[in-house]
Amino acid sequence: MTDHKQRERLEKALARVAREQGLDQERLRRWVSFLAPRGGLDRAIASGILSGYYLKGGVAIELRFAEHACATKDLDFGSRRRRCRPASARYGMR
Repeated sequence: MTDHKQRERLEKALARVAREQGLDQERLRRWVSFLAPRGGLDRAIASGILSGYYLKGGVAIELRFAEHACATKDLDFGSRRRRCRPASARYGMR
């Protein structure tokens, strides 16, 4: 399937879900785009690369409070490595 056809299918699915749920299609598209990197972070935890992560800012508020939150266009997140040494040990500082 070509990229163009995949995009058309995605847009049709977004339009259908937005209509059925009474959501703004652009807002739904943004939620989907935020959830894609979140899936990668979840896989990193499952494989032991990360011990955890957290979403911050507008994305966290929008995902938690849905249509009652202000829209945002960026994604803020933090993470912790599983075996993190203090910066002083990593860089030979005292």
